[in-house]
Amino acid sequence: MIANSGHDEHGRYTGGKAGDQGREWEVRQWYSRPWSCVLRHPERRVGEKLAQLARAAALNDHIGYDQSQRWSFLAALRLANWQPGLIAVDCEADCSSGVISLVMGVGYLLGIDSLKKINSSATYTGNMRQAFRMAGYQVLTDHRYTTSTRYLLPGDILLNDASHVAINLDTGVSAVTSSIAAQKGALNTTPKWIGEVTASSLSVRTWAGVGNPTIKSWPALAKGNWVDICDTVSDANGTPWYYVRIYGKYYGFVHSGYIRKVV
Repeated sequence: MIANSGHDEHGRYTGGKAGDQGREWEVRQWYSRPWSCVLRHPERRVGEKLAQLARAAALNDHIGYDQSQRWSFLAALRLANWQPGLIAVDCEADCSSGVISLVMGVGYLLGIDSLKKINSSATYTGNMRQAFRMAGYQVLTDHRYTTSTRYLLPGDILLNDASHVAINLDTGVSAVTSSIAAQKGALNTTPKWIGEVTASSLSVRTWAGVGNPTIKSWPALAKGNWVDICDTVSDANGTPWYYVRIYGKYYGFVHSGYIRKVV
């Protein structure tokens, strides 16, 4: 599903009543605009938060579509402490101002300066690609990302540079395995230091995050076990996990809160 803001209650781009009179900003099935590229932030917490805010905006009937009043949504969003679900005054956005405003909200909520000021360089679909790239976003142009939801992640921004932009809300069926495989290829496998397990039992997972399965070769470590710490990866909530080597040959991820540095 995507959060999509495309027209006012009359199917036009300006002149309607403030607020959402029906399907002005909505959660709907993915469709092909077609999309030129997908903008993806490398930190998963950014994408997850953007998807959360986008869904809330699409479900709030106080937020409608009107190009002539396109920044009134940003003003209302500021007053609502960047929480679109709390907006209680009728306001308007269009596709680009809505996305830009929500990304600013993510910046303020997560403390990311480059996103707080994204509206200084991103003002409409035609300059969003370059502005978002400068703010740290990846620009994905492969057909895997632009022709279906299969490889999309929550918070991915679907962009047609000439006319439209929307926000993806869900995880595609192939997105997690593809993303993890790409990231694993960039992980350091050489030990940086040695850590000791402080928990009575510590799960060793296939990726950072408690929702991931344990590795088959060594599913858990016991208190006092030593492991080689090779790298650090943050889970979707921004919590650091260690990429560890066990017994010189098994690799997995453990929560950093249960490892004490030894050497």
